[in-house]
Amino acid sequence: MVAFLSDVGQLDRIDFARLDPDVSTSLSESTSEVKQAVYAEHLRSTVLEPNEGTIITAEPLVLDETEVLFAVAELPGGSVLESVSFREGEMVSERMDSVRGLVVFAREDVIYVLHHEVGVDFDAIWDCGLSGMGGPQLTADERDRAAREGLQRLYEAMRFK
Repeated sequence: MVAFLSDVGQLDRIDFARLDPDVSTSLSESTSEVKQAVYAEHLRSTVLEPNEGTIITAEPLVLDETEVLFAVAELPGGSVLESVSFREGEMVSERMDSVRGLVVFAREDVIYVLHHEVGVDFDAIWDCGLSGMGGPQLTADERDRAAREGLQRLYEAMRFK
């Protein structure tokens, strides 16, 4: 895993794992439906289940001629940011919930999951909304567009050798 955090807690992350050579070969020769099913299962088992996350939306997408699974998921307590409050005279910190855009794809013998956080409510931390997204929550279309754009930038920044 490689993670990138901005000065205000914006998370971009790349998870990767080696595929068994037999799986890698059969996946490269598979239909779109089979690839999407493998990508969805990998996302479920490595990101959603361990974090008790749920999919908001998921669809096939093509990035730079690579077939990927694009998804947006809610991960309770999944942010790198914490909200601090005082209860009964005690300071209590809790990780904030996260909404992330996710892209899953395979290249040669490696499967990747790209993460781009789009749903931290920065206004819960500061009234001015330092994320630049202060005010109302993103609509579903705005959220999905922000996720796609962030993931596209992350994907384009990757170099494969």
